[in-house]
Amino acid sequence: ESQKGHISVKSIMQNAKRRREIASDSSDDEKVEIIDENDENIEKNGKNEEKSGEVDQEFVFKNMHLRHITKENHGSEINQILINHSDPRFSNMLVTVGDNQANVYDNEHMGKHLDIYLHFINKENPFSDSKRTQFGLKTCCWMRESGGEGELRDDVYLVLGGEDKMIHIISIKRTKVISLLRGHNGTIVDLCAHPTNPRILLSVSMDNTIKMWDIHAEDPSTSCLRTFEFGGGVNVALFNPSGTKIYGGGTHGNIRVMEVGDLSVGKKLVRITKASEPGSLVKIEKRHHT
Repeated sequence: ESQKGHISVKSIMQNAKRRREIASDSSDDEKVEIIDENDENIEKNGKNEEKSGEVDQEFVFKNMHLRHITKENHGSEINQILINHSDPRFSNMLVTVGDNQANVYDNEHMGKHLDIYLHFINKENPFSDSKRTQFGLKTCCWMRESGGEGELRDDVYLVLGGEDKMIHIISIKRTKVISLLRGHNGTIVDLCAHPTNPRILLSVSMDNTIKMWDIHAEDPSTSCLRTFEFGGGVNVALFNPSGTKIYGGGTHGNIRVMEVGDLSVGKKLVRITKASEPGSLVKIEKRHHT
């Protein structure tokens, strides 16, 4: 890009010259002719723009070429797409979530294509609600390994949540579900990994609660460390960079900032009260969205 933020005409001209060199070895005369004609226009307009010192954005974007075509196989709308930023070693991994499926792709080592690495279908399991027929996935997040006993090294975890009210933790290295966290009474709509502690997970549900979990707890019944009753609808939450606070967004446009506190002590259930009340974990409460 140039200093003005436009795409460099010089780079387009260089690419045009390179394409003509490649085309000269091609037996497809019709294709060579089209490329040559297009590139001559690029080069001609590029030289004029270089002389004038200005770049015509419309001309530049008209001559851009599509390089990637990605075909998704969910067969329905995609609810979330997320690159793995939890561990730099696995930054090539891209996940998409839609319907009752999650697909993990390799986004770096397959040239111009996305290669599917893992395909997960959320089906009925022994813990499923017998009355439930929908198992759609709504949200996901990445978590890195914690280095705990029994964990595989060089592993990364994909966490999924949705209509079955359960949190599915998938080991990418094992390519299987290694844990199911249960406790929500409504569809799970958001997930967030703790920024410094790889064992801690945050989940948001339509049951109006935010829960914190230890995903490696030996006893599944103790995996839920804390439940925040939001006092109304909540559909999104995240940690601050140090992991000491939680920011929650409600369905009525309210934003609350809550103190995490010491997870090893204190109450398991926290009812969210107004920031003005004594002892409240809510330090800030704002309502700007309508």
